[in-house]
Amino acid sequence: MGRDAEKTSPPVPSSELEQEEDDDCYLSDQEDDALEESVLHVLEDEHLEDCHWSASCVITKESLLAAQKEDLRKVMELLGLREHHARTLLIHYRWDVERIFELLDQKGRDSLFSEAGIPLQYTNNAGPTSSAEVTCNVCYDDVPPSCALEMDCGHSYCSDCWTEYFIVKINEGQSRRVRCMAPKCNAICDEAIIRKLVIARHPDIAERFERFLLESYIEDNDTVKWCPSTPHCGNAIRVKVFISKPQAYNVGLISELPDKHATQQQQQQQQSLFVPSTLG
Repeated sequence: MGRDAEKTSPPVPSSELEQEEDDDCYLSDQEDDALEESVLHVLEDEHLEDCHWSASCVITKESLLAAQKEDLRKVMELLGLREHHARTLLIHYRWDVERIFELLDQKGRDSLFSEAGIPLQYTNNAGPTSSAEVTCNVCYDDVPPSCALEMDCGHSYCSDCWTEYFIVKINEGQSRRVRCMAPKCNAICDEAIIRKLVIARHPDIAERFERFLLESYIEDNDTVKWCPSTPHCGNAIRVKVFISKPQAYNVGLISELPDKHATQQQQQQQQSLFVPSTLG
């Protein structure tokens, strides 16, 4: 008799092949449970209980100032700074407190301050101590010392010239970082002096200055953005992104918004907790 027929394996049902392909594409139940548990553990960590550090939260108009003050307080306490210097530092580094602390270790205090426009040697802003009149190098008028103001950088001009300069800068939308008007000076002017001079002459412009400083917490912040609702509800949203290695996952959810202005895109984002990231 001839050779026995070669033995062949029975065909695999297509449904089983599809199941094997699915197994290659998705996490197992155990892996999925472990990933979800690790993320929930991060979200429930005691250090993240405060709204400031949560995965996402809504910042209302009423709480915006308090949120800004909290970041200012942290930097003021760590570095021993006055409020306007802390704000200058935070605006320059996009209100990223953790980044400031990292750069402090990497670059040192002097480099950190210099890049942000904070003078390394502070003055008391009291102006010239002599009783003799001083000449303003902008208008060239001779004024008594009481009518001249000196910034932290040491540059002094008459109060009228400072006031006009500040008004121009505020109207140009540069309230958040008003630099000294001395040529080639990178120092940021003291917001308390700006406030004092402008409010005495133009209270409405001073009010705009205050609003710009407050809104800096959103406009210059990489983790806080205005709510995209239409019409605008006036709230902001803080999003915290956690990254897991080796495959990164973004846990950056837009906070639950009132149904009346939650967009379809936001609802989809809320329904999808684990979104593969290209980071890392």
